[in-house]
Amino acid sequence: MKRYTIYIWCFWFLLSGCGDFLEEQSQDLTYAVNCADLEELLVGNAYAYGLPASKTLTSAALKSTDPKTGGYYFPGLHVMDDDVTANVFGQEQKVSTQPYSLLGAFYRWDENTNHDGSSEYDDPNWIRLYTHIGVTNAVLSKVDEFTEEPEADRNRVKGQALFLRAYYYYFLVNLYAKPYSAITADTDLGVPLKTFAYVDDRYWGRASVDSVYHQIVRDLQGAVACLEGMEMKNRFWANEDAARLLLGRVYCYMGKWELVPELYEKLFRKYALADIVADNKAPYISVTSPELIFTMGQDCREAIFKGPSNSTGTSAFGISSELEQLYKTGDARLMVRCSTELESGRIYPKRMDPYASDMFTLRISEAYLNQAEALAMTGDEAGARALIQQLREKRIAAGNVGTVTESGEQLIQFIREERRRELCFEGHRWFDLRRYAVCPNYPESKEIRHISYVHTSGSKYQPGMNEGYYLLDAYPAKNWVLPIPAFDVEENQGRLEQNERNKSILY
Repeated sequence: MKRYTIYIWCFWFLLSGCGDFLEEQSQDLTYAVNCADLEELLVGNAYAYGLPASKTLTSAALKSTDPKTGGYYFPGLHVMDDDVTANVFGQEQKVSTQPYSLLGAFYRWDENTNHDGSSEYDDPNWIRLYTHIGVTNAVLSKVDEFTEEPEADRNRVKGQALFLRAYYYYFLVNLYAKPYSAITADTDLGVPLKTFAYVDDRYWGRASVDSVYHQIVRDLQGAVACLEGMEMKNRFWANEDAARLLLGRVYCYMGKWELVPELYEKLFRKYALADIVADNKAPYISVTSPELIFTMGQDCREAIFKGPSNSTGTSAFGISSELEQLYKTGDARLMVRCSTELESGRIYPKRMDPYASDMFTLRISEAYLNQAEALAMTGDEAGARALIQQLREKRIAAGNVGTVTESGEQLIQFIREERRRELCFEGHRWFDLRRYAVCPNYPESKEIRHISYVHTSGSKYQPGMNEGYYLLDAYPAKNWVLPIPAFDVEENQGRLEQNERNKSILY
């Protein structure tokens, strides 16, 4: 963590009053004199990076934290859960652009997941997220000094910074720490928690999972209050609705379901579900969709999921047969969000809009699912069934949609399966599997089996040979938590305790 004092100091120095000196050093740095300057700093350095659309994942891009050469956030998160399978065909192609090689360490749940098939690398996600957090801390430390600025302007800047900081800590604690359990959260190790801007050259340790979650909640509550009623320029800017949706998700993770319904009332009045049954060309997961509340960053699905007809598709990933079979007859989602390659017959998730992120997208359909879960968990099963029914009627043909009649544990299971169908490959499934395992109501844990393949000498459409499988035991198996980057463990003199992980075994 000590290396990030450099980043944090740079942003603090930008705001500290040495404007003339900085202007002499760089034309890109200007002294912040008002809220507009702070907001520009957020847009350029705190919001997730967006890059020109790219269909290829490379080793350089995978390792990079530079917004000009990197930009994909957590691509490995897509290939660790039970929604994915490896698709390997024909002869091996160039390893440096093959998703199966680049992300294989995540697919196998290796002891060190930051390995591109040729060499280890420093975890770019850890670096990038803490760098973003450093910017939000700097902005939050400065914004209240501009007392001559309208309060609404200060609140707009403050609300965005709080939302972004919460979003990044949400990913950090769910990637590098155990899932939230009310029984153990105050003793489970979370991630380093820094909420101030000044340089504190200490050796950092890990705050508890409970502390990190409560900071996330405080930040999102603050974001809702600061951004209330404000209309932002477009859906790439954080607003009150984005903060409300994410806060409700966090409440579900924490088992605080009773807090969700009131929080979501405004959302259901403002946003509509896309009817992909009536029109399978209707904007769905896109920046023009009526469902979209917020998005930032880029979409890497097309770079990971592809078939052998693509030059980098002989070692890639597709959807698992288990997920495919969850879509029943008449469910438009499978056709709308996935494509089938005629030559290989394999099904792949597709990128529907390069500017709608695969990780940082918030849609109203998630609010339906969070709300249904909350109502079912707190005894309002009729309300939960009604919400799920409304969602399904926009997704499944009238002759096949049926009526939701489940109750009790069967209703919870139905909602979880609906969530899987609706939100697959949007960064939810891995986190959901973890939290279900420690859920106080209807806990559910499962093992995951990923088949391993080797290339053959046949044509590029000939399936690879099955050489066995890798097994991730049900939670609390150790490899459900990613390793803390070794460079930060070392730099913090052991205060930053490492997560124990097992070596992967081919069975």
